[in-house]
Amino acid sequence: MITNHPRAALISAAAAMAAAMLLLPTLGRAEFGAAALLLIWGIGYGGIPVILQTCFARVVPDHAEVSSVLFTASFQATFSLSALAGCLLLDRTSPSAVLSCGGITALLVLGICLSRRASANS
Repeated sequence: MITNHPRAALISAAAAMAAAMLLLPTLGRAEFGAAALLLIWGIGYGGIPVILQTCFARVVPDHAEVSSVLFTASFQATFSLSALAGCLLLDRTSPSAVLSCGGITALLVLGICLSRRASANS
């Protein structure tokens, strides 16, 4: 699916992550709910590196090394910025707020992917 439909794969991964993060503060109070949502989040997040690396490789197909460096740099920058934002938010609010912020961010990615899909089909 990723090779033939990377946008659909990214939409699926973002939707899984958004749902899990937004539902965890309420459904995660029970052990089964927390485990199920963690599994859903893990499946969504686990696909992100493969999906993005496939997309980067498509942008510069003749330069695999360049796409690999760009992918790694973007992933590291994302980790750094999200860790900083999460720490600042957690210091001022609660773990539930951090999860909500992460879920909203995943929804924004989902919205961008869907809007680009709609404009590509127009």
